[in-house]
Amino acid sequence: MLGIGIDWAEQFHDVALGTIEKGVIAQFRIDHGPDGVAALIERALRLEPDPAEVRVVLETRHGLLVEALLDAGFTVLPVNPDLVARRRGPARKKDDAEDARICCLLALDRHAVLKTLVPHGAVGAELRAIGRDDERAARDQRRLLNRLRADLQTTYPAALALAGKDLGAPTMLRLLERWPTQAELAAATREEVEAFARAGRHGWPGRFADRVTAAPAPDSPESADPGLSGAGQGGRDPVGRGPTAGPARGPPRLGSPHG
Repeated sequence: MLGIGIDWAEQFHDVALGTIEKGVIAQFRIDHGPDGVAALIERALRLEPDPAEVRVVLETRHGLLVEALLDAGFTVLPVNPDLVARRRGPARKKDDAEDARICCLLALDRHAVLKTLVPHGAVGAELRAIGRDDERAARDQRRLLNRLRADLQTTYPAALALAGKDLGAPTMLRLLERWPTQAELAAATREEVEAFARAGRHGWPGRFADRVTAAPAPDSPESADPGLSGAGQGGRDPVGRGPTAGPARGPPRLGSPHG
């Protein structure tokens, strides 16, 4: 039997090979790409021709490395990183080569309770690849939306007031493309906005146009804070389209402009 311990990383992997008789017999590093993984599989099969007798322990269950090891017929045993951390020395300091050695010893220990990763064939591999791509796309989307939100807070707060929690909605993204500045949005007529919503197959184009009409105006106090709404305020319409009738005001407070 051949045991393989791998400390996984995004650019390279530290590897330890071992046998029951001799313990760890070799340690080296491979590239993350297909060539590095293929070289590891070839070297392992030279030491143990039966792929079913090759046990691999590593701290992940996803990725091209795992798929290649499963395709080679190896027994893949993913473990929690905490298990490896508990087997380090007293200092508990992270060391890639040492973690690979620990994983190799785990692979050689038949009494260690490790769960085998079950391969699911070509269809399963494709589904796992789709899942990985979807996870990466979701992370990228969150990162880009957070950056967009930060930019809009200072340059286009009306868009944040309109979007609420749906900044990434197709209608909002098309609106930002159609009216890229707050001043341009304020200059748009209600009919233009409603026609835009209809063209985008918005479910309630009239209501959407009303919401845009109520968006904070450029350089207004409301636009400085997207949490403030122009609805219910007297004076000018929130997008600067003219006077509106607000509710009756109470007695002016001291220090207010009406006092």
